[in-house]
Amino acid sequence: MDTNLDRLLIIHREKLLESLGKTENEINEDVNIILEWFKTQKHLPEPLSRHAIARWLVLTKFSIERTKQLCDMYYTSRSLFRDVYDCCDIEQPEQKLCIEKVFYYIPLPKQTRDFYRVDVVAFQDFEYENYNPYRMLAQVHMIYELAMHKDFEAGDIVIIDFKHIRKSYVLKTTPTSLKVLNIFLEKIWASRVKGIHFINVPTYAETLIKIARTILKKKLLNRLYVHSNIENLYEYLPREILPKDFGGDEKSLAELNELWKSELEKNSERLKHLQKLTVNNSLRTEPLINSDYLGYYGNFKKLDVD
Repeated sequence: MDTNLDRLLIIHREKLLESLGKTENEINEDVNIILEWFKTQKHLPEPLSRHAIARWLVLTKFSIERTKQLCDMYYTSRSLFRDVYDCCDIEQPEQKLCIEKVFYYIPLPKQTRDFYRVDVVAFQDFEYENYNPYRMLAQVHMIYELAMHKDFEAGDIVIIDFKHIRKSYVLKTTPTSLKVLNIFLEKIWASRVKGIHFINVPTYAETLIKIARTILKKKLLNRLYVHSNIENLYEYLPREILPKDFGGDEKSLAELNELWKSELEKNSERLKHLQKLTVNNSLRTEPLINSDYLGYYGNFKKLDVD
């Protein structure tokens, strides 16, 4: 059955797997291995969908161990980042206001020719006195919660439009909140970012880009592009993919935002249920993989750098 989500996220699963030299049978075998592993992980609340696991396998270049880590962090993160997850409820008045009037996070419907998803991050023309970067991150994550069971992409290309960002928003976006965003990108969403394109950047927002450069991995630093005009963006992305706001052929950001809001509202009970699914560390058989960000069992204190 055709649904809004089918139209919001057009995928080419068979062609993508073919381009990566994988067959459905091969990826299904890997998914089965992950699902069998889930049965041995008593600390995890429930297995993920076959589609979500297959998608993570693609994004990790078919690394079974890395995919296991993502499955673990997907649930472990819920107790680590309550500032984000406590906002993952579209029925909260403040969160609903953010989606309706403050912030856009839009995965554009059409993929690039090499099967990358283009994601637009933008601010609406609205002065929000209670701006909280974690609410913005929660909005992204709620959409991700739906997309991970539908989308199937080689990676992401991100467009960040600062046209309507307020100076007060910049001042409230701390280095810690940007580090949390980076953890979500790498450790929870498994984003393979091909490029980040900044447009309409006012002088006072350049600070955010400078901070980001101190946090991002070196490989990604070489994939940051700041465009002085929208025409430069067309050298990287075709107009048929881009929204009308950027001179493209796709629906406007406002139209796409309404469709995503509708999907979030239809799935609000499921989203609230997901936020309650945390790990039981007393049943964990092995420590969480140590990392520069989290340490054993997710020592979040290392992020307190403000």
